[in-house]
Amino acid sequence: MLLYVGGIALIAISSIVCAVLRIPVETRLWEFPIDFRIVAAFALVLFSARGNLSASIEPLGLRKWSWRYFSLAFCAPAVLLLSVILIGFAAKTVEFQGVENTLTFWLSAVLDLPAFFFFSLTTIFLEEVIFRGMIVNKLAAERTYFSAIAISSVLWAVLRIADAQDSGAGVLSSVMVRFLYYSILGTLLCQIYSIYGSIWITYSFRVGLATFSSLLLSSADSEVNSLFTANTAQFDHHGLAIVGVFCICVVVLQKLPLSAKKPQVH
Repeated sequence: MLLYVGGIALIAISSIVCAVLRIPVETRLWEFPIDFRIVAAFALVLFSARGNLSASIEPLGLRKWSWRYFSLAFCAPAVLLLSVILIGFAAKTVEFQGVENTLTFWLSAVLDLPAFFFFSLTTIFLEEVIFRGMIVNKLAAERTYFSAIAISSVLWAVLRIADAQDSGAGVLSSVMVRFLYYSILGTLLCQIYSIYGSIWITYSFRVGLATFSSLLLSSADSEVNSLFTANTAQFDHHGLAIVGVFCICVVVLQKLPLSAKKPQVH
């Protein structure tokens, strides 16, 4: 565990320094985005695996596939975001913004999906392999599964803290909210992975979350063209409102009977 904690902390500190110095931590290889933080984290888990790489990859469920579960996982974030929008409407902190051409807006989103799935293999998918798969499985062999989930989720949140520097809110409050966001989301993703036994499902959930966050809800100062806009940071797609919805999902999934947590995915 010390290897993961120390390694991820070093990567996080380095990324914060790069953010302060305005040194890019991402590049592109053809159209594939390459995040050096993710590459470094992947190198860390590979080093930890040493000669047991196949044993680390086998539990990821890469051969398990179901279009039904994959599609449901992709659409689930839309339901979660719509619940935030409804709460925001009731609290008068979210309003309808609309788009100039609704048909073009949705068609472009649908047509971009295949490329989004394909080119996010080097970012979102790799993160899922590292933090929901390999690290959790490695730690679970030494500790309880729940502590492995908690440690993995916190490590992922620490790695993503530097992203908060781009927020328009105060740096400290932004860091705290982002830390909560990634910690709880990471826990939810680990639960989904443990239920369905395939990393493809959490990958689809992440792509759906990124897609619908962009389409449905943005902050007032964002340049993203979305259907709804949040007037306060607490109700944007990284705010405390969606964190609360994630927390409810974590509790609900935890209450599921054991038989419901292990469906057969083919």
